Amino acid sequence: MSTTVLLADDHDLMRHAIVRFLKVEGANDIQILAQAASYVQTLELASELRPQVILLDVNLKDKDDVTQAQIGSALVGSCVLAMSLRIDDETQTFANTIGAVALLDKTNLVSEFIPAIRSCANNKNSQRLNDSAVAAPD
Repeated sequence: MSTTVLLADDHDLMRHAIVRFLKVEGANDIQILAQAASYVQTLELASELRPQVILLDVNLKDKDDVTQAQIGSALVGSCVLAMSLRIDDETQTFANTIGAVALLDKTNLVSEFIPAIRSCANNKNSQRLNDSAVAAPD
């Protein structure tokens, strides 16, 4: 059975790279259902498609157009993996607030993304991020 994923990143190149990476690595068990380029689009697609995993760039350009509560409540039912190029306290806090189970560093695509997606899908009751750890789920 495939793990269903909604991929949200405002950079076309990054979305393309992630999709390409999954294909090259033979991750046939991971199916990208849809791609979003904004929070508004992500919330709509998450509600419509109900993916198992949402791979979410926490720094989408329309971040100020939606509240953290709107984001968190719209993503309930999916395992959220936040991702960013900037890993700092502010980003970690935001990822935790929206209910992410992990904050992934985009520069570690090769080593982190596939295991994190699989783990997230297999452990729907994953603990959310805590204030002291930024790591992919086991």
